[in-house]
Amino acid sequence: MPPAIQIENDFEIPFSREEVWPILSKTDWINRSLGLPPITYDIHPRKEGGSSIIARAKLLGWELRWQELPFEFAQAVP
Repeated sequence: MPPAIQIENDFEIPFSREEVWPILSKTDWINRSLGLPPITYDIHPRKEGGSSIIARAKLLGWELRWQELPFEFAQAVP
């Protein structure tokens, strides 16, 4: 199996959480609008709490698979 690729990006936007959340929370709508393929999720509860979530999609004949990690929106301090 080839090595995993990790992509991470941080950026600041000049809007409040309240202004952007109604748009950014619609990830399925955003993905469809961008022409991305449907995603399926395999969710496995962990005995220590939480869940392990593996996402899968097929794009241009390639099967993509990744682990969905928890995320948090943080507000920048001026």
